Amino acid sequence: MRIIKESNYGNKRGLLDPAVFERTKNKHIYHDNCLKEPVKLSEIDFMAIRNGMGSQNRSLTTKKIFTKNILIPCNDHYLTAQLSQVADQKNIQHCCVYLHGGGFMGGSAQKLQNQSELLAQFSKSLVISLNYRLAPETIFPGAIEDVIAAISWICDHHRELGFSDERVFVMGDSAGGNLAVIAGKQLTKKYINQIVTLYGAFDLSPTDHSICHWSYKFYQIDPQHHTLIHSRINKIGYLNDLVRQLYVTKKAAVSDPYVSPITGTYDQSFPEITMIEAEFDYCLPSNEYLAQVLQNKGVKVNQILYLGLDHGFYDRLGYLKQTQDCIETMANIINKN
Repeated sequence: MRIIKESNYGNKRGLLDPAVFERTKNKHIYHDNCLKEPVKLSEIDFMAIRNGMGSQNRSLTTKKIFTKNILIPCNDHYLTAQLSQVADQKNIQHCCVYLHGGGFMGGSAQKLQNQSELLAQFSKSLVISLNYRLAPETIFPGAIEDVIAAISWICDHHRELGFSDERVFVMGDSAGGNLAVIAGKQLTKKYINQIVTLYGAFDLSPTDHSICHWSYKFYQIDPQHHTLIHSRINKIGYLNDLVRQLYVTKKAAVSDPYVSPITGTYDQSFPEITMIEAEFDYCLPSNEYLAQVLQNKGVKVNQILYLGLDHGFYDRLGYLKQTQDCIETMANIINKN
């Protein structure tokens, strides 16, 4: 099933949403050649890149939300996580484990607190947003080990945490979407009810080596927005190269299915998945490819495409109306169970 979410231009393709256009026109332009040249680590300000992961957002909750930070034991260390629920909510059935994006090297549960609290309000569920370890301090497969251990622990301690279901919903954006799919592959339906990914980073290979045959031809682009749309697409491709150097390093090949889930093999033990995508996202072709791979193996796949938007729109709660709509959609998936 595929749902198209219209932009301010209705169902017309090829144009950035006005709010995205206004925000993008004053930003640095990433030209097409940045996808062909490797990022030189000696020339970047890494902390500026890390701190720049995510965007300003606002709280839209209308109920009192109880939020606290907890520790989750993970092998030989602890992870921090943020737990959110409606303050007076009793008899909580479901839990959503949320995995933030940020290219495996940035982002945090705290940066998406407003989103998690609104999701908790709409879904009447417990939302646990996990802070997995980041690169370059922790390289592959550290983040995967954290996520697998944390989800297993949360399910095993569900009554202690305050929800009755023995399985969880796993949701994540960008790198978090990558980790959500890997969790689905390893933990299967035994632990995971459903998965929701937002513009998942499913292919970390170089652009010219992608098995989905990545190309600008995949996108319909109106000439008047050509430069800005290419820039938004190219930025994520640029960061993809940085991820390969700092997260994957030389410990694994980018073709490893636990690095690039697009290369994995799947079967019907994989949970139902909803893939939420943006029209002008570098990751869109690999999202489409993975959806087809999963469907061919009998996995139930739902796709939602937001026209006019780019990678990272989930960060913009309170500034993009589509972000709230997206959270309502995520909550509806939980509420239907």
